[in-house]
Amino acid sequence: MSDHQTVVDSYADLASDRFLEGREPDLLADALNDIAETDMEVAVLEEWLIEETDLRPRNGTNRLFVGEVERESDKAVLFDAGGRDDWIPKSCSQLYTTNPGVEIETPQSGLTDHLKQPEEVDA
Repeated sequence: MSDHQTVVDSYADLASDRFLEGREPDLLADALNDIAETDMEVAVLEEWLIEETDLRPRNGTNRLFVGEVERESDKAVLFDAGGRDDWIPKSCSQLYTTNPGVEIETPQSGLTDHLKQPEEVDA
């Protein structure tokens, strides 16, 4: 576990995170749910750093990268995202993960919950 890693327990953790912008809490929740029960993490990079890295962002995002921490120094992590790796400065990024068994429910997922339940029909 990295010393600059955020362990997410709920959507509220993401919604209140000042490092995240716009729709990123929703996108990050989806990414965390997709990698649940793995050793992977989601790295969120500052905008300027995206142009400087060899990593490719998650589809549909600009700043979210899914991968694994290979090594760590006091100032950076070596992040492997799908066979591409690069050093990411800790001062310009944040890593996110969940505890085993945690699924992040987003406000958007709550909108479709009624579709999963059989509707009662009045006779």
